[in-house]
Amino acid sequence: MATAPSHHRASGFDWRAQLGSRLVSADDAVAHIKSGDRLALSIAQSTPFELCPALAGRLMELEDVVVNHGAAVMNWDLPGLGERFRLESFYLSPYDREIYTRGASPRSSIIARAICRPRSTTSMFT
Repeated sequence: MATAPSHHRASGFDWRAQLGSRLVSADDAVAHIKSGDRLALSIAQSTPFELCPALAGRLMELEDVVVNHGAAVMNWDLPGLGERFRLESFYLSPYDREIYTRGASPRSSIIARAICRPRSTTSMFT
């Protein structure tokens, strides 16, 4: 199991103090998002939990936003899905499956596109 280096715990490491004035509220952080932006969220346990609801609160103010994530930990089946914003998943979590099953968001597996991309006929070794 991975753990934080012990020297951080022993020295009283305080990430909030280290960030200082750069640490802002979730609402302030998502205030910078504008129409047409693409947002990439971390997978599952690395998802910024406070940012997701703050972003969800702004989605009806924005247009053409793409929310891209792996293994969602929040249900993005919200008003405006497919009209104001689009959802793209690397992995279909239980939250996403119903959205894609009923066609509320286009199926666009980014990983599948990368894997199925035709190989170039040229090679740097030939």
